Amino acid sequence: RHIQEQSLKSLYGMGYGLNWQTKLYQDERLKTCENKHRNSSLESLFLNYQMFKTSEISEKETEKRQKILWGILDNYYKQLPNEESQSDEDRIWRMALEGRIDRRKMDIETEKVDGGVQITFNARLSPELQKYSQEAQENSHNTIKYTSLYLWSVNKIENNQDCKKYTSYEENPLLALEQIKEVIAIPHEERNFIFQDEIFPCVSIVLLRDYAKLLSSEDKELCRDIILEFARLPLAENYHYQISDGVDKAVKYLPILISDFPELKNDIKILLLLNLFDDYQIGMSGKHFYDFAIEAINTYFNSESNSFIVACLLLKHKYFELIKSNYYRQKRVSKQELLQSFLQSNEELLDRFVSDELKISANEIEITELDIFFVAFKMIVTFKSIINKEFNKKIIEILCKNIFNRTKNKVDYDIKQQFIDNFALFILEADKDDIQFYLQPLIDSFKPTEEITSLLTQLIYTQDSTNNYDNFWYIWELLENNIIEICKDGDKYRHIKQIIKAYLLAWGRYGSLWKDTAKEWHSLKDKDIRYFKKLTKKIGHCPSVLYSISKLLTSIASKYESDGICWVADLLRNNCNLLNDKLESDTVFHLENLIRQYVFIQGEQIKKDRKIKDDVLIILNFLVEKGSAVAYMLREKVL
Repeated sequence: RHIQEQSLKSLYGMGYGLNWQTKLYQDERLKTCENKHRNSSLESLFLNYQMFKTSEISEKETEKRQKILWGILDNYYKQLPNEESQSDEDRIWRMALEGRIDRRKMDIETEKVDGGVQITFNARLSPELQKYSQEAQENSHNTIKYTSLYLWSVNKIENNQDCKKYTSYEENPLLALEQIKEVIAIPHEERNFIFQDEIFPCVSIVLLRDYAKLLSSEDKELCRDIILEFARLPLAENYHYQISDGVDKAVKYLPILISDFPELKNDIKILLLLNLFDDYQIGMSGKHFYDFAIEAINTYFNSESNSFIVACLLLKHKYFELIKSNYYRQKRVSKQELLQSFLQSNEELLDRFVSDELKISANEIEITELDIFFVAFKMIVTFKSIINKEFNKKIIEILCKNIFNRTKNKVDYDIKQQFIDNFALFILEADKDDIQFYLQPLIDSFKPTEEITSLLTQLIYTQDSTNNYDNFWYIWELLENNIIEICKDGDKYRHIKQIIKAYLLAWGRYGSLWKDTAKEWHSLKDKDIRYFKKLTKKIGHCPSVLYSISKLLTSIASKYESDGICWVADLLRNNCNLLNDKLESDTVFHLENLIRQYVFIQGEQIKKDRKIKDDVLIILNFLVEKGSAVAYMLREKVL
């Protein structure tokens, strides 16, 4: 129980901050990890009751407790078998009893220190137990012997300043090489230390990348062979990726070999291309195995990135067809034979690929697999690559048609969400003159689906972090006619309501877009307010518009509440249907908050200005009709 308590903070912290609505409960739960009892264990309590007493407890009561506790311990001693026949489990239990729990078996030393007295408990273990304890400590030390080397190399790869904590390697990097050679000499079955796989590529990468001048030719070749061995593992028979198996690092940093071994460039490019074909999903984070290759290409082959995109489109489906045909064969061949066959049958294309001469036009795209299009699009976004505008638009058109419209073929949820995330980033960061060109496929086939809500939500999230102000509002302007069109018959359908609320910055696909404390947004400026006024006139008959505007004016647009009162009043005057239509949940609540705050602050101005008073009364009368007691009392105050 005590050991599990130590990891609770990490467990409770998983997903922390992802949903502001549960933050209060998460904070409360995390705070419980600081409770005093969390640091106590049954062993420590047992020892404390034998050693210490408070002023409220008498000597007699203390002795009585000790006798009871010692009786419990003596009973455990009787249950142990003879020393010669004791198992490892028995010896561990004896060490706990004699070394940590039973005060009678300990020598006690005290020493005065700053702030009090330090008490040391020295266990009197039998010679057999001392030997067993020493052997256990040696085994434990061997398990973590190379942990410092691993942590130094991992931090060094990512240029994390924590690597400087390991001064022995910082001052003498060749010590890392010596220890790697030590590990290689240990038979595989005897390697019982942690991080035993990842330590090889990590150290090799650091040495070749940062300390190549210190290495001999033989040592460079050793590091090269280690990195290549791990980078080729995904092509081996029955390989399945595991976190910390070292393959991810080997693939990501594979191109560093080129500086010392330029003759390997073509092989490395083909190896990265083959890794791009691996769609294996890693956990629930949305990351795939091909992302390691994409990172390597983006860092080291950005100038040749177009050839990787084209090769992926031309060759990935051929590779899959070969794998598939082998699966249905009566007699299957090995993966290595399949790879050899693939490389030979596509030799001409691969030669053009490695020489960066592989080209393709939009009309040559013949594949139908959506996942291949998505990987190609993800590379376009990551590399900020433009093979040509028509080519990019063709890929976007195919993906938009399948993802934002309801099609007979069900699209994998992961592909759908990742495309939405990447598409939002792509169009927000595109040149403003190109945005309409790339957005046109969506505009032409626009239909009210939940994927449109997801895209609008992601555009807002991405804009919040990237702040491409002009592009964001230009995208909103381009989508305006589509929004008005789907609202012409009201918002009876759920997806239309969701789209309106996201488009008006009120509510996203996954809940509220803003924290309760948010009162402004860097991308909402004075000139943008007229945009909302215009929409209240054009689609104000939809109840979701009333909800969105009232919520917006109590959150990120709160400083425009004076203008907002006028919009809401005009909306209610011009759309009498809202009095009888079913409102969105919390519409009355947000309207009450808006009008209550306005009346409280602008009470005197309301009495002086007839237009403002009429607007306020329109809103209050509407709320009274909806059964609001707050509005009834405010109306009496205004009148």
